[in-house]
Amino acid sequence: MQFNLADIILFILIAVFMFLGLRAGFKKSLVSFVCLAVSLLLSVLLAPVATRALMGIDSIANLIAGPNNSIFTFFYNHLWAGLDQISIEYLNQVYSYGGATAVDAVFMDGGFNLSSVFMMIVYPLVRSAAVSPIMLNSTMDTARHLFALELAYGASVFIVGILLFLILRIIAACLNIAFKFSGKKGAKKNPVSRLVGGAIGLLRGAVYAGLILIVLSLLAGFAFMDTPMQTISNSFIAGHISNGANAITEFIIRSNPESTRFEILLKAAGFY
Repeated sequence: MQFNLADIILFILIAVFMFLGLRAGFKKSLVSFVCLAVSLLLSVLLAPVATRALMGIDSIANLIAGPNNSIFTFFYNHLWAGLDQISIEYLNQVYSYGGATAVDAVFMDGGFNLSSVFMMIVYPLVRSAAVSPIMLNSTMDTARHLFALELAYGASVFIVGILLFLILRIIAACLNIAFKFSGKKGAKKNPVSRLVGGAIGLLRGAVYAGLILIVLSLLAGFAFMDTPMQTISNSFIAGHISNGANAITEFIIRSNPESTRFEILLKAAGFY
């Protein structure tokens, strides 16, 4: 890992939040961080549940995974056409003989020009989905459909998560205004309070940096994002934050029971 442009951008972002924390002091910074943490936690926990509930509405399900003008068709049309050469049946045969390693080799050695970041973030989820019983019972035939469906679901969860996060942040801001901390106006903050506030601000900056990297990870499957994502993965600050962001990404996508998730997706896309 090396210090590069991605690190400079994130360093500036984190430094801004650290400066705001130094100005605000310990108590106000702590309240802001708790509001941020609670909003983020609730968004992570509720986003998969809310997405699954929304997909029970036909119009929403069609928007996410329908066969026409949906998020699914967008990803399908922009993924590598060569993935149509690999059938789901073939993937399962490969898995039954050689396990996950053999399935990996099909994609890594198949000349599909899949970005390494895409393989790291999305592919492990696709691999497990390819051998699920609900997938075997579908009429889906190619790996391209599978990649597109997983991406469509992941994008939908994050869109819902971002909306929930924004709503919760607005509510927290309104409550903060309504119950404003009753400190002495203009009272000087002691150096310890400012230092601790700065440390909390640094943490807030790191959290927001992680959120930005999570959003960028959704675009990792497209060729035009390969160079930027490689820059992030090879950077020092961004690389460490990205690792944590990727772990959160996988947790959120896996939070919805796989069989239920794919049954809803396959039905909406007309494969089940």
